[in-house]
Amino acid sequence: MSNVLIIGAGSMGLASGYFLNLAGANVTFLIRSHHKKDLNRPQLLYNLAKNTVNKYTGYDYITEPSRIATRDYDFIVITLDRIALQSEEGTKLTKIIGEAVKGKQTKIILGTVTIGVFSWFLKTSGILPEMATEGSLGVMCYPPKKVELPVYAEVDKKALANADAAWIDCFGRGFSVSDFSPSVAKDFAVLFNKCGVSRCAIKSIDRFATDVDSCFVIFAGSQLLGWPKFSKIDAHSELWGLTTAAFKEIEELDIHGEIGSTLARETTEEKLASLVVGWEKSSLPLDIQEFNKYHHGGKVNAQDRIHLNKCLLEGEREGKRMTALREILKRLEWLTV
Repeated sequence: MSNVLIIGAGSMGLASGYFLNLAGANVTFLIRSHHKKDLNRPQLLYNLAKNTVNKYTGYDYITEPSRIATRDYDFIVITLDRIALQSEEGTKLTKIIGEAVKGKQTKIILGTVTIGVFSWFLKTSGILPEMATEGSLGVMCYPPKKVELPVYAEVDKKALANADAAWIDCFGRGFSVSDFSPSVAKDFAVLFNKCGVSRCAIKSIDRFATDVDSCFVIFAGSQLLGWPKFSKIDAHSELWGLTTAAFKEIEELDIHGEIGSTLARETTEEKLASLVVGWEKSSLPLDIQEFNKYHHGGKVNAQDRIHLNKCLLEGEREGKRMTALREILKRLEWLTV
């Protein structure tokens, strides 16, 4: 039986822990001490696709990072956002993780997937590159106790409101990992796929990075458009054209290799619009744009801006003009003035 430590018990951490628990893993969460009261009781997860509530029990938690070294973990899954991970406290935690896994067979999945963070993590933690890879949760998950989002189906409103998390797996690939370390990616996917309710996709380094890095422009464009339903977006509008152009600029970054260039050549306003409309349909009964507005327009908006600015800087470093992305960022600044 695999032992898994999950850093953070927010939506990504809780959902990841639930799936891994279903896969037969012993799951431990590292949380702040004031979250103990939340995890001292079973967690209720509302499956929006099936309109059912699942009780998540059997996990453990620790509150002191120093305790990481007292147990051998097969996997450590880090679910902190960029700002939290690279804060003073997050930097200390990263170094503690590095020390804790020295000489062990622990594999690291870094779920902080914005540009440049993985290399920072490897350098700061001092862990061997073959011990880690990047991962991304593909499940849409949110806390109904904190935010009420539109759900277009008959639901048990009381049960949903009392749930600790509501989730839907849009594409049947609840997790994706990069093959930066093929053995880490393979072993994690084998474990995750035992959960029986979702799958873990393994992507090449360049494909993983291209998919993750470019998608943030969609959230930025949506914010500038006022978060309309994807199906209501005019693919021929000036702003969608600008969003598509910025999307292509990120795909074409040299760090994304030939796959990024190939994808950029194939990307058009119509194809990108069709892609997000498909995402909208597969997310039902959840209103995906209302979710994005809550998550990317609020909760992690600052991280998203940092990421897009990092993409801009990378493009400039590579000698690219990045005209569309620069304009997107300028218009986002206007929104906050």
